[in-house]
This record gives sequence, structure tokens and C-alpha cells, in this order.
Amino acid sequence: MVRVRFYGRLADNLGLKEVEVEKASTLKELLEGLRKILGERVNAIVDERGSLRPGVLVLINGEAAVFRGGLDAKLGSEDSVVFDTIDIYEVEGGG
Repeated sequence: MVRVRFYGRLADNLGLKEVEVEKASTLKELLEGLRKILGERVNAIVDERGSLRPGVLVLINGEAAVFRGGLDAKLGSEDSVVFDTIDIYEVEGGG
């Protein structure tokens, strides 16, 4: 079982802060498990191809998933996975 935590705006959009997913040995399998739990709400995290949406940050035991193999990152039963979003806004000014 892998513990998944959601933070910030993502937690607000999903309506929960934590969930546990069984039988997930990779990040890709974890996302499939989240689809079963969250239904259509998982679209806030992944696109129609199953890829992470731009601006979604995934940490596995505090390390960015991108440095552990991305969607192929291996997960263990005691791992903690955190999802958060990064928003970057362009500020324009004038006068």
C-alpha cells in the first residue's frame, strides 16, 4: 500500500488530502489506482494519455519523481508520494 498526499490547490480541487493505493509498484500503476479512487477528478493530475499535467509536481519520499524514472519510478509498500501543483503567472504592467 502506498500513501498519497495532495497539497495546495490540488487538494482543494480533489476534495481530499490523503488516500492509500494498493498494488502500485510504479508511479504509472499508482496513477491507474488513483483513477479508480478519484474517477474523473484524476484529470486534474493526468491528461488523456496518462501523462502528468504540466505544473504537477510528484515527490516520492521527498525526491522528485522525474529523478527516479518518471512514470516508471519504482514504488515500495512503505513509500510516501506527494502531489502538488506549481503555478507560474506572468505579471504584466503598464502605465
